[in-house]
Amino acid sequence: MMNSTGTDHVMKRFSTELTSCNEKLDSVLFSEPKKILIYGRAASGKTNFILNVIKCSISKARETHDLYRTLFVYISTEGPNYIERAEQLGLLDSENVLYAEALDTLHLISLISTLIRTSLISRVAMIAIDSINFHYRVEASSIDETKRFVTLLTLLDVISSNGIWVLASAQIREAVNNIDDLTHIEPSGFQYLEPWADVIARIEVLHQHRILIVEKPKHLEIPFSIVKEGIAWH
Repeated sequence: MMNSTGTDHVMKRFSTELTSCNEKLDSVLFSEPKKILIYGRAASGKTNFILNVIKCSISKARETHDLYRTLFVYISTEGPNYIERAEQLGLLDSENVLYAEALDTLHLISLISTLIRTSLISRVAMIAIDSINFHYRVEASSIDETKRFVTLLTLLDVISSNGIWVLASAQIREAVNNIDDLTHIEPSGFQYLEPWADVIARIEVLHQHRILIVEKPKHLEIPFSIVKEGIAWH
């Protein structure tokens, strides 16, 4: 029998090595399968970061002759905005990447559950969701939507525990610190995402410079630029 999220069919698998093309960052992000959350303002570089990880990891798998069993799943909740950049990076027609677009949180859960029920799941190295809280942000006033969002996180917990990386971007909102009344940005649904994620990082844009700031599990700052070929780390 399959439970409501379809997790009965997830099998332990050999974990393909992932890389961001930055060894220092990889030591935090990709030492073992984790749930990784990347947040930042619109156009800060979240989608570019996700696609860069996919591109770098495919190149690494090709070098180690592990390409056949390396499959990446990229699910957009924001429509086809990713297509042009994926095409620029040579990923759009890659046999190693599956693309899907989720219309709402229930559809997102359904897409992942359907994947779990197929033989392809044994090849999946990473599931990327861009962005994980888009529909939760839009429908945050709904109790039912909150329940669906928590169900999604639970499903991804099981997937991660079975050797598959989860890399998710997140929409942000302005929040007020209760101590000093100062505003700051945080992901929508942060009360659920913060304990769920093993790694949390944000992208800051300062003038023309971008910085990836790892906040959890330890502090790390790495500047980068978005270039034609992907991401250039500095």
